[in-house]
Formats: sequence, C-alpha cells, structure tokens
Amino acid sequence: MAIYHLSLAVVNQSKVARFPGASKALLSVASSAAKPTLIRRLNLMVLCNVGGCSEGRASLMDAGVVAAMSGILLSSHGVAELEEWCVAVIYALSRGSLRFRSLARAAGADKALRCVAEEGVGIMP
Repeated sequence: MAIYHLSLAVVNQSKVARFPGASKALLSVASSAAKPTLIRRLNLMVLCNVGGCSEGRASLMDAGVVAAMSGILLSSHGVAELEEWCVAVIYALSRGSLRFRSLARAAGADKALRCVAEEGVGIMP
C-alpha cells in the first residue's frame, strides 16, 4: 500500500519509472497467478499510476506491459477486480502514445478487451 500511495504523486511516478527494474518487478508480481489477488491488484494500481506520466508510459512499454495486460485479461476470467485494473492500465498507456497502437496490435490487446466487453464485467443492469 505504501508504494501505491507514493505513486499517487506525479513526482514519484517518474521516480518509479526511472528506478532500474521497477517496472519489470511490478509487472512480474501483477502477472504471477501464484500471488494473492490483493497483491496483484495493488501492483496493477501502481502500474496504472505510473502509466499516468510520459516517463512511466515509456518505461512500462519497454518492460512489455501491454502484452502482460492482454495475458492477464485473457487468463483471469471471473476476477473482475483484476480485469478492471488491467483495462485501466491499458487506458493509461494509450493516452498520448503513438507507440501504444503497434504494441497493442502485436500483443492482441483488441481480442482481450473484446472478451472483457462481451462478458460485461462490472456493468450494472
């Protein structure tokens, strides 16, 4: 929780992005099915915050976050909180980035997002 709260400040987002290996470490924990859902969700929340700054977007894309988010979306059916934060991370990365489109296409993000949309996760009737 401490890292999440620190990542809320814009100045800290860029520090996390510049710290060697931070993006890959956060991504590794978020992608690990062996970790508890709560820990994975917190990592996704931090990734979403870090993706809010331009340095963070670049660092996360270099670490392969688009492919990882697509993988989590395709494999975490029924875990709405993980799916919700994966979509939030993808959205944060897509803003203001020309590089995102090619990475998303290569990672199959459209298929993963389509699956979530068809399931209607989190949509109230």
